[in-house]
Amino acid sequence: MTYEKYLNKKETPQNLSFRNDQICNSAGGYVFKVDPLMQLKRFLALGTTGGSYYIKEADLTQQNLDNIKQLLDEDYKTVLDLTAEMSRSGRIIKNDPAIVVLCLAFCHPRREVRKYASEKFHEIIRIPTHLFTFMRYLKGMRGFGRLIRRTINDWYLDKSEDELVYHILKYQQRQGWKHLDVLRLVHPKPANEFQDKLFGWLAGKKEPPQHDLIDAFIKLRRATSEQEVVKIIENSNVTWEFVPTCWLSSVNVWRALLPKLPFTALVRNLARMSAIGLLQPFSDETKFVVEKITNRDTVRQSKIHPIQAAVAAKTYASGRGFRGKLRWQVNTQITEALNELVVLSFDNVEPTGKRFLLGLDVSGSMSYFSACDVLTCMEASAIMALATVKAEDQVQTMAFAEKFQEFPIYKNDSVDSIIRRMEDLEFGATDCSLPMLYALEHKIPVDIFVIYTDDETWWGDIHPCQALEKYRRKVGIPAKLAVVGMVANKFSIADPNDPFQLDFVGFDPTTPRAISEFAKLE
Repeated sequence: MTYEKYLNKKETPQNLSFRNDQICNSAGGYVFKVDPLMQLKRFLALGTTGGSYYIKEADLTQQNLDNIKQLLDEDYKTVLDLTAEMSRSGRIIKNDPAIVVLCLAFCHPRREVRKYASEKFHEIIRIPTHLFTFMRYLKGMRGFGRLIRRTINDWYLDKSEDELVYHILKYQQRQGWKHLDVLRLVHPKPANEFQDKLFGWLAGKKEPPQHDLIDAFIKLRRATSEQEVVKIIENSNVTWEFVPTCWLSSVNVWRALLPKLPFTALVRNLARMSAIGLLQPFSDETKFVVEKITNRDTVRQSKIHPIQAAVAAKTYASGRGFRGKLRWQVNTQITEALNELVVLSFDNVEPTGKRFLLGLDVSGSMSYFSACDVLTCMEASAIMALATVKAEDQVQTMAFAEKFQEFPIYKNDSVDSIIRRMEDLEFGATDCSLPMLYALEHKIPVDIFVIYTDDETWWGDIHPCQALEKYRRKVGIPAKLAVVGMVANKFSIADPNDPFQLDFVGFDPTTPRAISEFAKLE
């Protein structure tokens, strides 16, 4: 028996700890505990729906809820400010995790925390879908006290007439809640005659107030012909949600709706419009769609999340829905435009001139479906890597599980081409030290290693941070390590004592740019 592996602090097997600040991850390897605020960022960006390969949804969720509660105790303003900023800026795929944080803040025993949650309410709860989700979550946690009722009351009454009508008609019910359910709960006191008539109309007690959208909504409900529906759409500002379901299989109805669709609604309905035959190759409608979803300024203003764009690209290219029976003929012009949209939806990444080695963890746990429910964690990480590949001139990409695998990503790659090539990779155990060991073995000069992983490493004979130190000593380059966490757990392979090893959030559209800024630090 030899005791060397227990005593060596430079090369220690990953299933053993070499420092007392390490913790055991879910796979049995030893890693570092991620900073609580970083764990919050991961939760907001990734959520915990479905859990992960190693940990059940209930356990992963509870770990994050406990972390949020502790952070609220320590620094509630930072927690709520961060939550509001990530929510309103489009940095998160779904708003549900942000709503969870808000609900926990409203349940906090300290009044100042609840009061600050009320101040941030409008930034996190922006549309009725968010409001109904908040109501559903909060109902199971506590009652609707005076502060919450007043906050919701202000949410309705502070809106302009146009905005209030639009929200009420477009989002009529979600999550088992209707506007009338909420209004009956909070008992709003209308600020003017218009609001009084509008709320009375919802309750079935009054005639509706005069408003173009309400008139169009009522006419659509009474329409008896396709021509009548098309005329109403052309002469008003209705969106597709206003149109009764019986007319949503009409090419002419969708042709009239197309110029009025908000950006995200346009992307979400590309499959439907292709299925009914509206988006034919080289048609005016296809030209309109392509120009809109590849316009850089329009994409920036839309704040569409890159993963939402990637899901749309993957789904559309498949020619069938991942749920339901919808089928469509794939229009390659639309496919190419969606692939361009994915790259445009990331923040601008300025080239740094640095040498990047991007390591994609393709172990079995990364084949688990991610927060978006269509892409796996490893597919999502490859799409994030694509943003760096397109921006930088000196980038090498690789894949790894318990061994190195060739996986080049090219500047002209599309989402579809990357995902297809990933199907040929071999899954296995996780060894996150491989990118550094590979670069050392092949004498590759690297300024920054970027590893996309769930931090469930356990297989290797040396810890990732030890492999980085070994690379630095042998090659003489003070290389950095950026760790992009793809699961909302509390683990990290980055050494918290090394300022040139940092954690970043997977699925966050700002991450490629943030890594670029990190790479430039001296």
